[in-house]
Amino acid sequence: MFDDRKYDRELNNSLRRRLDHEGHGRLRRVRSEVQQGTAILWGFVASMEDQQMAVNITERCSHLNGVINRIQLNPESAAVHAA
Repeated sequence: MFDDRKYDRELNNSLRRRLDHEGHGRLRRVRSEVQQGTAILWGFVASMEDQQMAVNITERCSHLNGVINRIQLNPESAAVHAA
């Protein structure tokens, strides 16, 4: 019998490895979860470029139905970038 939760867990583990590898440490504060084949991302990043990188990496993962992006720009980082 097919176990959706196990499959989602395997997809999330694969996604996490890609985010860690391709994000070069910049995405370590991004959390992920897969529910019914849809990736949910949340957490904080230093820039809009990092946010877009996380979404792009996720979109390239096989077997995902979509991405829900809840990643926020870290307010402390935004102040540093604006200065």
